[in-house]
Amino acid sequence: MASFWCPNCNQFYGEEGFCPFDGTRLTAPPAGLGSQPETMRALSAQTGEGADAALAAYQPKRADYDHLIGQTLDGRYHIDRKIGEGGMGVVFAARHAIIEKPLAIKVLKREVARDSATIKRFVQEAKAASRIGHPGIVDVTDFGTTPDGMTYSVMEYVDGATLSAVIKRSAPLPLARTLPIIAQLARALGAAHDKGIVHRDLKPENIFLINRDGRRDFVKIVDFGIAKVTPVEGQPSDGPRLTRAGAVFGTPEYMAPEQAAGRPDTDQRVDIYALATILYEMVTGKVPHKSDSMVRTLAMQMLDPIDPPSKLRPELALSPEFERVLMKGLAKKRDERYGTMADFLTDLERACPEISTAIAPPSTGSDHLQLVSAPPGADVHGMSSKTTINDDGTPARPRSPSSAPPRSRPGTATGG
Repeated sequence: MASFWCPNCNQFYGEEGFCPFDGTRLTAPPAGLGSQPETMRALSAQTGEGADAALAAYQPKRADYDHLIGQTLDGRYHIDRKIGEGGMGVVFAARHAIIEKPLAIKVLKREVARDSATIKRFVQEAKAASRIGHPGIVDVTDFGTTPDGMTYSVMEYVDGATLSAVIKRSAPLPLARTLPIIAQLARALGAAHDKGIVHRDLKPENIFLINRDGRRDFVKIVDFGIAKVTPVEGQPSDGPRLTRAGAVFGTPEYMAPEQAAGRPDTDQRVDIYALATILYEMVTGKVPHKSDSMVRTLAMQMLDPIDPPSKLRPELALSPEFERVLMKGLAKKRDERYGTMADFLTDLERACPEISTAIAPPSTGSDHLQLVSAPPGADVHGMSSKTTINDDGTPARPRSPSSAPPRSRPGTATGG
């Protein structure tokens, strides 16, 4: 078996593709480095099974971050417990040491912070994300360095369920619950796109649903850690663009074809594809493409056609208009996809005029994962309200039944 090497974090793998920790395309190791690291050679000598067998069995040891629990960073942020971990960082629940406000601390992993460019990218892109100023996006408030030299960011603490948990528990979800969530996501991401920021890793795990002011399913998008930042005319730049050409960032099941191919010129349409993928998953219970192999999933995103929901779940009886909008959002060629979140959302509202895009009303029980109750005999894929929502989450004035939904200015977020 051949060995493959990540030139960014210096890890070795037995399967070609992309580094699961920083998205870099794996290559053959340089001649001077050899075909395997010293650790693998030692394993090979101990087992006597040869270099390739050692390579296949070897799993790089990852750093343990539990030592941070109980520490107070920079005299301000007391870390209470670990609450999550991803490819880029580890997230802790924390609180301000003086005012005791709940916070979240994200620590950049050592293996993706081996050079200054990675740290600069982490800081630059999260700074840009903090400027979005949309209630549907988790705010980043501070940066710092741990006593042992790790970079961290401070964010608002979000107490809720991930959309991933909702999908696993309840999918397929009715459009009456799905569309208000998708509408909030589209508006929040549209606000990010207006600032030249593309998320690039939108997925259900990065979307929290919380109760806000007595209303459930209020969206909070997290993890702009691998966002792509393009300066917008009239707005300051945080410095040179640091995204590497040929690097693949994101989660394969939600990647647009051009993102899976590692194209350096990706734009907001990768987020539109990801949002359409999430919509597809919410109404069918499945993502369009999935494989046991990351490389195979990336190839499917680039090459394989997507079955429309009516073929996958004909019993749902989704309207042809809704399906047309969804499949346009999932177009393989980005020029055939929607160009802005505003256009995507406008067509969704026109395809489903009988369904509210307002935030769901307060739940009657303690479990906010329950579905919205429909009246007896009602179509569970629709409710007869036409209310939209404002940026602050309050219902806007209902539209006249005879009027078409207002067309938002491209790229402008009109709600949260």
